[in-house]
Amino acid sequence: RCHIPAGDMIVWNCESVEPDKQFKATMRWVKNHKDIFVNYERREFWWHRPPYFDDPIWKNYEIIGKTPNFPCESTSNDNYFKCFDTFEKIKKSK
Repeated sequence: RCHIPAGDMIVWNCESVEPDKQFKATMRWVKNHKDIFVNYERREFWWHRPPYFDDPIWKNYEIIGKTPNFPCESTSNDNYFKCFDTFEKIKKSK
């Protein structure tokens, strides 16, 4: 999941032969990943690659995605900032 570009999102849904079973099994795994959003109605899971698309950091910084030391850990809280580096944008002179 850390190979997608910063700001992108992965969506996966339960469309197996037994979608209820698939959803229940995935929910057990998601309990340890607070950064995965669950759409219960559609039985979908969404994961955003930090920084999130609406993070104000995009306005003033160039973002370079990087793979954290433990890529399977949740990207919430302090781990959010371990997923990318920032470089101040060069302002163009007129």
